[in-house]
Amino acid sequence: MWVVCNMTRRLYMFFKRSLLPASVIIGLVFTSSALSAPPNSVIGVLNNATQIKPSANPKRTIPPRAKKAKKIVGRTEIQNRKSSSNAAAKSAVTMSTLIEGIGGKPTIDDIVVINYRGWLSNGKEFDKAYGAPIPVSAVIPGMAHALLKMKKKGKYRVFIPSLLAYGSKSSGPIPANSDLYFEIELIDFKSKSEMQSFYNQN
Repeated sequence: MWVVCNMTRRLYMFFKRSLLPASVIIGLVFTSSALSAPPNSVIGVLNNATQIKPSANPKRTIPPRAKKAKKIVGRTEIQNRKSSSNAAAKSAVTMSTLIEGIGGKPTIDDIVVINYRGWLSNGKEFDKAYGAPIPVSAVIPGMAHALLKMKKKGKYRVFIPSLLAYGSKSSGPIPANSDLYFEIELIDFKSKSEMQSFYNQN
């Protein structure tokens, strides 16, 4: 205690000569005494108690702008997924079975014999044929996709989106960018060599 008082007296005389305010002198006196106090003294205990220790698990705060940006990004991702799924649905061939077929399915190298009727989304019929021999590889992509899934003697209703039909080009009575609808009955299918032998015999 004497050491603190003696040090206080010396500091007071020094700063009195330098004409510093009394409040500054008192502040410096207690600061210096706190720094020099042993850890187990009253001043040392108070000094240690008033120290602010950092939290072991500080909470991470997210700025409002960052939260808003995160919400916008999440909403955009959902919208993009929905748009992608809608685009995929519009670009897919769909089939419904009217009469279940039997036997195998044709390949891309086969020639099919079919009865079919085709119409536009407004119900206008644009083509029909009976017993028509058609190479699978020679038709529009959507039709080829459907034929490869059909069984012999089966009858099907098929939807072909414009992207897998004639696209942005028109074809005869079919306007550009037209979705097509078909009713197709697969009578038979044969390989090109089998079909050629059949025609040679007749």
